[in-house]
Amino acid sequence: MRVERSGTVRCLSLEGLFAIIRQPSDRKIVMGEGKLLGGRRFMECVTQAEVLLRYADGVYVFFPKHQWKDLTRAQRDENEALLRRRRLGLLLIRSKGGHDVVEEAPASDQIVPSARC
Repeated sequence: MRVERSGTVRCLSLEGLFAIIRQPSDRKIVMGEGKLLGGRRFMECVTQAEVLLRYADGVYVFFPKHQWKDLTRAQRDENEALLRRRRLGLLLIRSKGGHDVVEEAPASDQIVPSARC
């Protein structure tokens, strides 16, 4: 397991694990769900990430950058449009560490106050 820190953002690059990314400067909770791409893994990740919208101010999905770049331009565009419609952000994890934010996570409109951390 690799943990990357960029300021107050923490990003985990481990398949099947969701990350809780706390940003104490603005007191928001941002969560993420990550997978290795292949087969139906993209939609599996999106479906699992949508559950997190009830608990966080924003939610990201994250994938290895090299696997995302292996998709065709049309596949990437379609996936990014789907994420925008579902109110999910996109992070790509670099193989040598760090991450790139492709789509910012919009504010969740499904938060259940009693379910928050």
